[in-house]
Amino acid sequence: MRVIFLTVVSIGTLLIMLGMAYLPLRLWGVPQKKRWFWSLLGIEIVAVFGAAYYQIAQGHLYHGEWYGFWRDWTIEVYGYMIGAAVAVALMAVLVGYGWLWCRFCKPTKMASTGATDDPRGTIIADDGVANPSRRAFLKGAAIAIPAITIGGASVKAFEGAQNLVVTHHDLLFDSLPIYLKNYRIAQISDVHIGPFIDLHDFDEIAERVLAEHPDRLVITGDLIDNLDFLPGLCERLEALFPKIPDGIDYILGNHEYFHNVPLILESFGALSMRVFRNSSLRLSGGSWPVYLAGVDYSFARSQAQRESYLEAALEGVPQEAFVVLLAHHPDFIGDAFKRNIPVTLSGHTHGGQINVAGNSLVPVGTPYWKGMYRDGNNYGYVNNGTGHWFPVRMNCPREISVFRFLER
Repeated sequence: MRVIFLTVVSIGTLLIMLGMAYLPLRLWGVPQKKRWFWSLLGIEIVAVFGAAYYQIAQGHLYHGEWYGFWRDWTIEVYGYMIGAAVAVALMAVLVGYGWLWCRFCKPTKMASTGATDDPRGTIIADDGVANPSRRAFLKGAAIAIPAITIGGASVKAFEGAQNLVVTHHDLLFDSLPIYLKNYRIAQISDVHIGPFIDLHDFDEIAERVLAEHPDRLVITGDLIDNLDFLPGLCERLEALFPKIPDGIDYILGNHEYFHNVPLILESFGALSMRVFRNSSLRLSGGSWPVYLAGVDYSFARSQAQRESYLEAALEGVPQEAFVVLLAHHPDFIGDAFKRNIPVTLSGHTHGGQINVAGNSLVPVGTPYWKGMYRDGNNYGYVNNGTGHWFPVRMNCPREISVFRFLER
């Protein structure tokens, strides 16, 4: 699956670069198209290879004086590619429009001018694009479209790397176990420590978490992508653990499986941080006990697998227990609602990351993709992602979420 994904991304990147090197020239009607085409394509290739170099060598560059330059370079290349993909799609429509006009309007040749005469009264140039007004429109669009889409995506890539918000959510219940009254849980998810979120960013995340004075910190998967940072991350997690009264709890996401999950589990297993893999922990006893449970990532994406994971995680948990569930994939929210689990915290979707008019432009593949969901007295929350593996964000900033348990 990972190989297929990388292959599709590589082919898509090549097509975007070819489109951005060809389509503007086609619409502008510039002379010496081949020379310009290869020049533009060469610049794109240099930019993309520079970004690839940074991602491969990030661990070695991290403490060097050029690290900031290469990081910003790569962030902006990602912004360029996202904006270019939109621009290529729109310009392809314009080129298709020009071709269809030439093909189906059936103009007649003018002997004196060498142009063609459209019976509707518009002059058509030999290359099949209306002249002058239609050609002027297409030329203007060929400038405006890349300027808007690439410029906008580049700005959003920079903002996505910089902006981090703390959101606060009161979870109201008719009654609560004594242990949970006014209890505060901080959640971070999808930090993706790697090309765009590094250890300096994690230090900022930790400071922001501590400023909220939570009783517990939960990390709902996809914590690290670049294993060069694993030793430094472990040091930071171990130093952070005693600063939070009830410590840190962690579950796996899908990205840990992409990056040597045995090594990650071995490293985290040596820490004070608790790791949940279809398991649970009793937080308080009494007649109304409180349990924290965590499920593994469901690669099958099937209800049967999710049910089996939940069965394992809740084994030995009393029926009357108040359960807080950690699940990287938000599909578990629906299953938790069916089981009457009061609180489920998840991530994975990054809140759609690019949102317009309340809708995600990125396919999320689940009905639970951003923010709070309710089913009666039960809550499910999808964190926006405290980090990301590609930096462009719109109306969906990186997030630390803080939950307070309250009685009505």
